[in-house]
This record gives sequence, structure tokens and C-alpha cells, in this order.
Amino acid sequence: MKKTPETIKKKWIQKIQEMNIKKNQETQKKITQARDKTTEEFQRLAIKIQRKADAYKKKKELEYKRKCTAEIRELQGKPPKQYKPKSLTRQQKLKLALEIAQENAKLRDTKED
Repeated sequence: MKKTPETIKKKWIQKIQEMNIKKNQETQKKITQARDKTTEEFQRLAIKIQRKADAYKKKKELEYKRKCTAEIRELQGKPPKQYKPKSLTRQQKLKLALEIAQENAKLRDTKED
């Protein structure tokens, strides 16, 4: 087959069309992958938010039940029930340590030998 300007143009036009088709397919594939990825991230985020909400509801439900029983015990004249005390926050611990240090300083200053 002889090469002519028309056959060369036709060959390169066909290559351009093939390249366009291939690139469009790759682009569509990447777009669907990105869409799937964002839906997965959204689902993970939705599950995380739901877990936090459930934990909050459970915590508050327990707190309200305890308050209810405490109120009933108070109405009946029984002594209040002691629950496990909450641990101190970092700020509260620092404040307590500062108060102890100030008390020690006062005691050291008033000590007479």
C-alpha cells in the first residue's frame, strides 16, 4: 500500500480518535473512583457521628436514671447512694497542687525553731 497524504492524515486522525476514547474512559473511571471514595468517607463520618450520639445518649440516660433513683431515695428519707467519684481534670489537679504548695509555704514561713 502506497503512502499518500490522505492515508497519512487518515491514520493520524484515527490515532487521535483512539486517544480521545481511551482518555475519556480513564477519566470516567477516575471520576467514579473519586465518587466512591467520597461516599465511603461520608459513610465513615456518618457512622462516627452516630456512635458519638449513641454514646452521649447512653451516658445521659444513665445519669438521669441515677438522679431519678436519688430523688426517690431522698423522698423516702433514705441516705443518698455514693457512686464512683469522677477523676479530676488537669486544670483541677494543677489548682489543687498550687493550693497545697501555697499552704506548705505558709506553714514553712510560720514555723519557729
